Amino acid sequence: MPSVISAELKNRRRDQRFAGEPIQFEVDGALYTVTDWSLGGFQIHSYYGQVLPGTILPVAFVITIGNHTIRHEAECQVVRVDPTRGRLSARFTQLPSDAVSSLEGLQTGRYRRLKLRKFPSKK
Repeated sequence: MPSVISAELKNRRRDQRFAGEPIQFEVDGALYTVTDWSLGGFQIHSYYGQVLPGTILPVAFVITIGNHTIRHEAECQVVRVDPTRGRLSARFTQLPSDAVSSLEGLQTGRYRRLKLRKFPSKK
């Protein structure tokens, strides 16, 4: 009989969280600075809106490096809301490939290494 290997939930995350470069997320008409994000989703630490878990939301996020700004549109599903602590957790349900590339650029340091010489621009 095969053995079952288990892991704590915090160790079973599909996408590596990145708590470095802040990104501005526009959710439900308000702008939030987010430092807790991954390719799978994000968590807002100052959310006091009325959105409920399970809600599908269009979001936009803005990455600013130096004097360059990149804006991406995406869709997410609210996973958890904690009104007492002001937290909203969401997972991306639609994330365009250019948005994935931008997030990966922040995670890997690729954007910093480019030194803005050949910084990609959003069409």
